[in-house]
Amino acid sequence: MMLAQANDRCMTTYAVRMTKTDVADDAIFAAATEGCKDLKSQLFGAIDKEYPVDQASGLKSQLDTAEKPNFMKLLQKIRTDRQRRGGN
Repeated sequence: MMLAQANDRCMTTYAVRMTKTDVADDAIFAAATEGCKDLKSQLFGAIDKEYPVDQASGLKSQLDTAEKPNFMKLLQKIRTDRQRRGGN
């Protein structure tokens, strides 16, 4: 659980910082993915240790499938919130 939260915080940090730039969303996602890959690797290793192989594989697949759509929603939410607050 702690590794999942740490990975989420890492991805969120990239999202918050990089939405202040003109970088395209796909490039932000790529940078966040690259910057947080060690945490994700640790998370997936922990999942492998905690769950039977078939469950671990399914869980990791679900996380991978949801990662980009969830990140893109996060980027939009950050921009919307920032715009609502007046650009801060």
